[in-house]
Amino acid sequence: MPDEVRLVGALVLSFGAVLGLTPLAIRIASRTGFYDRPRGYKAHRAPTAYLGGAAVISGFALSTLLLSGDALHYLPLVGCAVGLWVLGTVDDRVNVRPRNKILAEVAAGIVLWASGLGWAFPSSGFEELLLTTVWVVAFTNSFNLMDNMDGVAGTVGAACAAGVAGLALADGDVALAALTLALAGSCLGFLPYNLRPGGRPARIFLGDGGSLPLGLVLAGATMQIPVPGSLGWAALLAGGLLLGILVLDTLLVIVSRTRRGVSLATGGRDHLSHRLRTRLGSTWAVAIALAATQAGVSTLAIVAVQTS
Repeated sequence: MPDEVRLVGALVLSFGAVLGLTPLAIRIASRTGFYDRPRGYKAHRAPTAYLGGAAVISGFALSTLLLSGDALHYLPLVGCAVGLWVLGTVDDRVNVRPRNKILAEVAAGIVLWASGLGWAFPSSGFEELLLTTVWVVAFTNSFNLMDNMDGVAGTVGAACAAGVAGLALADGDVALAALTLALAGSCLGFLPYNLRPGGRPARIFLGDGGSLPLGLVLAGATMQIPVPGSLGWAALLAGGLLLGILVLDTLLVIVSRTRRGVSLATGGRDHLSHRLRTRLGSTWAVAIALAATQAGVSTLAIVAVQTS
């Protein structure tokens, strides 16, 4: 199969699959009463369907396994994503203890390291394992935190994935580009139901069943970025820039809650998206601004890597 067909196919298949599967997820959530009900800091006015993650991860997995061109290599990443989808979906229903979610993320990091999908530049296997695990836990939870307003997780996820795809294409890594384009297409296919025109409320949410596995895939994909030569820690910096909005939002929340003496595990309306909403006036404007900023930062990362 020509590379161009593989790449376009990965994007289009995942987009179409999620676009078609999300209404089914809404119907299943409706029949089972699987809703996110308004309470506390949550701003939505009516119960809203969960299970968006089921549609997004299904579309991503289908497209990756069929069109990445290296399905066996990425099978551990897809398998770990499915595992976190199951755990996150259970958490959306009955609330899983945070420490149990962290343990699952640590296990995913170990699996990726053991499968050769973790960071490989440190000088010892233990350092590789430690860095891979910390990276996975950090960015899985950072993306989970980013899922705090209609459309934000989908647009930022698509922008981050597109940035990794761009760097992979610049270096000729078609398999990684196809995987991340599949992720971008899945996020974009979900947006029509989660970021609706005219300020209308979302019909469905990702929930932890979507945000946890998407964060894991982004963390895993950035650890595969092709960096010329033995640049070592420069690869880590490039990966951080490709997920820059997640880093910025997480740091902002940590500083904000530490100053106020609030637990980091609690929800709140102190994220970058909420602060932008007060200035920009709409969720659409916030989503576009965050995605555009991430696209700009990713472009800088690609240029820096390619000219190094």
